[in-house]
Amino acid sequence: MAVALTFLQHLDGTGLRDCFDYWLSRRQGDRPPPKQSINPTALPRSIMGDLFLYELTSDGRFKCRLAGSAIRRAFGKDPTGFHLDEIVDPTRVAERAALFHTALKKELPVVYGGTLVEGEKVWMPFKRLLLPVADERGVNRFVFGMVIFPRLAITAPTGIADELTHEFAVWASAADLAAVTNP
Repeated sequence: MAVALTFLQHLDGTGLRDCFDYWLSRRQGDRPPPKQSINPTALPRSIMGDLFLYELTSDGRFKCRLAGSAIRRAFGKDPTGFHLDEIVDPTRVAERAALFHTALKKELPVVYGGTLVEGEKVWMPFKRLLLPVADERGVNRFVFGMVIFPRLAITAPTGIADELTHEFAVWASAADLAAVTNP
C-alpha cells in the first residue's frame, strides 16, 4: 500500500518548490502576498513557462490572466482571457473551481493532480500548485501558481486514464507555511 505524500513532498524536486518558496517570501505576515509583489520574472527562468495567474471575476468565475509557454503548448492554444470553466474538462469544472475558491477563502496553497483531457482523448498527467494572492485592497482575488506535465503524454481510451494517474489534492499545513528556504 502506497503512503500518501505530504504537501511539500509533492513539491520537492520540482519547480513547484521554487514557486512555493517564492510565494512564501512575498507573504505579508500570515496573509497571502499582494499581487503587486508577485514578479514572475524573479523566479528561475526554467519554470517561467509553467506559471499562471487567474483572477476571480465578479461573476464568481476564474479568468486566466497569464499562461506560460509550456501551458500554451499543453493546451494547444493560449488560455489567457478564457475562464477556467471554458478550459477544464466539463466533468471536472466543479471540483477544480472549488479548489480555486477554497484556496482563496482559506488563504492556503494546495497542490493537486490527475490527468488533463485535451483534444482527442489525450491524457496527460499533471501536478498543479495554487497559491492565493490578494488585490491592492487586501482581498484574496488572484490565484498564482504553476503546473507541470511529465515529458510523455499518454493516449488512452476513456476509463483507462484513472488507472494510469490518480486524482489527489493536498493542502499546505502550518508547518509547510513555515518551511521557507532561500528563494
